[in-house]
Amino acid sequence: MPNATQTTSKPLPDLAPGEQGTVETLNSGAAFISRMASMGLSPGAGIIVTRNFPKWPLIVMVRNTFIALSRLEAGMILVGVGESAFPNIQSGITER
Repeated sequence: MPNATQTTSKPLPDLAPGEQGTVETLNSGAAFISRMASMGLSPGAGIIVTRNFPKWPLIVMVRNTFIALSRLEAGMILVGVGESAFPNIQSGITER
């Protein structure tokens, strides 16, 4: 039996700083999807959460760019976690 890595989908705000995954779904209308795509956030893109404090915007890194997202926007993004989106990079991000 092959050793398959399981991935699970989580809303982006549920990821901890340093956690990474792959964007799976953008759950909103065409305007939101277009806006996110213009910033590089599209299905299949690797994403790393760099900051996630309660009641503050999330800071994520996508395609070598840091992006601040409101908690409402982040909640509309589903991320597949469980398999490294960046297999050659080890996360050195720490909470301060």
